[in-house]
Amino acid sequence: MNFLKKLKMFNRVLNNHSTQLRHVEDVYSLELLNKMTGSENYIPFTSMSLRPYALAFLLNEMLINQRKSVIEFGAGISTIMMARLAKKNKLPAKIISVEENQDWVNVVKNILVDEGIDGYVEIIYAPVVRRNFKGIENHWYEDKKLKEILKNSAPFDLVMIDGPTAFNEKLALSRYYAMPFLFESLANEHVIFLDDVNRNGEKMAMTHWGKDYGKKFSVYAGTLGVCYVGNHYESNPIKFIDVDYFN
Repeated sequence: MNFLKKLKMFNRVLNNHSTQLRHVEDVYSLELLNKMTGSENYIPFTSMSLRPYALAFLLNEMLINQRKSVIEFGAGISTIMMARLAKKNKLPAKIISVEENQDWVNVVKNILVDEGIDGYVEIIYAPVVRRNFKGIENHWYEDKKLKEILKNSAPFDLVMIDGPTAFNEKLALSRYYAMPFLFESLANEHVIFLDDVNRNGEKMAMTHWGKDYGKKFSVYAGTLGVCYVGNHYESNPIKFIDVDYFN
């Protein structure tokens, strides 16, 4: 067997380890989330949803570090779960959720209203528009309305970035714009979550944020980037599993 074939085989073994570990992380996290998923309403888990691991990390963070002013890009199961947590645990949290698809906004809103938890969330429909970053065409939310929201919001101590869509090379750096948009509106102590950091675009965004804004991210479970600023307690739900150990 030549060197190239051995290298390809070795890479397959590593990828299998990573995939298996992510399955374990998600199954374990689903058990942690069990009390939050018990409801008359079915929660729409889709291919675009956060992994259960990321959801558990997000909810831990809200509760353990008492995050009160939350903004997320990309509405969905995370919106519903955060609102459920705020009600169940009597958290004084305000969640702003930005979404690019009006039909999906309606789906999420209907669930929130039906469960009586819509008072915790303000969902903003914001279509995406073309942007250009260092000669690379991307897109970001039309932010005129968003800027008005920022003026009336407390500084954000929790940010979840899972939008806009950035699944191909043309859109790879679309999520970069979250940082210049939010930078002046962050609380002194805060946490930033960036999903899909196994993709090149999100890796590039983290690199640029480090250089341009001094934001240093750690990667958890292979797919979630986390940047802490200020004092905080540990919120990672599965500290003993580390995909990088196998790499």
